[in-house]
Amino acid sequence: MYDYSTDLIGLLLARFSAFFGVTVTLQDLLLCVALVAAVGFLFKKLQKRRLTRHFAERQRNVVTELLNSAIEQRSVMELEFSAEDLHGHGHTGPCSHVSEHDFTIDVDLEHSLQTWIGEMVDVSFKLTHKGIDAYYRFPSKVLKMNAGARVVSVVLALPDFIHPMQKRSYVRIAPTPDHVLGMGFWSLDPARPLPQDSTTLGHAALSSPPGKAAHC
Repeated sequence: MYDYSTDLIGLLLARFSAFFGVTVTLQDLLLCVALVAAVGFLFKKLQKRRLTRHFAERQRNVVTELLNSAIEQRSVMELEFSAEDLHGHGHTGPCSHVSEHDFTIDVDLEHSLQTWIGEMVDVSFKLTHKGIDAYYRFPSKVLKMNAGARVVSVVLALPDFIHPMQKRSYVRIAPTPDHVLGMGFWSLDPARPLPQDSTTLGHAALSSPPGKAAHC
């Protein structure tokens, strides 16, 4: 069986030799391909690292902005420790300072609890924007504590992310009247699971047709 790959490689070597004006061997061609592949791999790796660093900087700016907003609004920060001996003993206080690597919460205590240092803690707080409340939560670690006359300044590590959270079991939505097509109320048995399809419920005990749901 005739091997066409030999003629193709020979043609490529001849073309490269004519282009560079020197004799190009198969070893030179393979070395060139390996060099191009290595440069491409290095370029992609550097590009990925640059994008990762840029994303981390953007996230850090978002974290700092949210914590500074908490300072401006005097938002109450809730601390919930992960350790079993500290779990259930929640403490609250305002955020008083934000730096590049940490932030400070002033807890209303008369003495310093040095056992907090090194403990993991979940921090949650609320911000208000244009009359709408938004809740946030993130994990952190206690770095140090500074005891004052009436408060203890708890210094925590600045988090990489701050996650939005919902304090209710179900999201509360206030639809506009034009989005309410109609309303129906059924009496359900709390001992039975919720039905997946409202058509199986039969007639509603109380109903309001489309366009007449305002009185409900």
